[in-house]
Amino acid sequence: MTEQNGVEGYGEGFCNWPNFSADYRDKYINDLFKPLIQNFEFSNPEHLYFYLNNQTEKIKIQSGDFGAINHCLAAIDLAAWDLFSKLKKKPLRNILYKKPNSEIPLYASGLTKENFNKFYPNIKKFKINHIKIKVGFKEEEDLNFLKIISKLDFKTIMVDANQAWSEIEAIKRIRKLEKINKLYWVEEPIMANCNVKSWLKLKRKISSCIAAGENHYGETNIINYLNKKCFDFYQPDVTKYGGITSFINIYKKNKKKIKYITPHYLGSGPGLFASAHLVSGISNVPLEFDVTENRIRDTIFKKNLKIKNGNLILNNKPGIGIKLKF
Repeated sequence: MTEQNGVEGYGEGFCNWPNFSADYRDKYINDLFKPLIQNFEFSNPEHLYFYLNNQTEKIKIQSGDFGAINHCLAAIDLAAWDLFSKLKKKPLRNILYKKPNSEIPLYASGLTKENFNKFYPNIKKFKINHIKIKVGFKEEEDLNFLKIISKLDFKTIMVDANQAWSEIEAIKRIRKLEKINKLYWVEEPIMANCNVKSWLKLKRKISSCIAAGENHYGETNIINYLNKKCFDFYQPDVTKYGGITSFINIYKKNKKKIKYITPHYLGSGPGLFASAHLVSGISNVPLEFDVTENRIRDTIFKKNLKIKNGNLILNNKPGIGIKLKF
């Protein structure tokens, strides 16, 4: 996003799956959103967000395409906040909070039994002490691999089932996972759209912490789950549903009912830095960091990424603090 004097703001919307997602959302950006944004004047990113949300609400309802449109809206909102902060000549975190942190703890993500050995050197290089492993495959293979991981020098281990299990199977599988040392949370053990009763029943039947939220769309829907305290760790994804503005609205209304916040993020770069600024004043829970290969992201990271002792170091440059050159 570029303002009249040439200052640029960078944003990112979820488009990494399925493979054609990026082209599809690019069509939305150029044909639907670009005419709405061009020459639009706003004094605050929230004004732009609510304007665009209002202008596209009928299209969402009639087309049923809530996800893709929200992903585009998220990208625009992130770019608007980056641009707004640059014009104010302040880091985004200093726009959002009075006393934010500049060092954000990370956990290593994107890992499976098959790729762990390949990317383990990246974890050691960055001195990351927290790790998340994908599960939901063959039960014994999951357990055996996690037993090996638990013997390594990690402080905590998270597991992500990616909505793989039925409610009954989730209870059975999680009870076995709870025997693994250092288990910190179980992420999305059941389908995200299971009702509140199903999530609460699962919580009653296990002792582990539950993490979820990345695939719960719509502020009213999300607030319903938060009000009932369905999750121990709330995982908003600012590239998926409405960006920073949407998150701020949700957080302000529900911060007393949110136990822990740790944004979900797997993308190309701007979303990571935006997420880091977003949690800098409200959470010390490690932030997700993909340690696998990603050409676009790695190109962005070459000049912008600084990790020290497992912490992402945020600089004092205006906005989210990164410069993109391809």
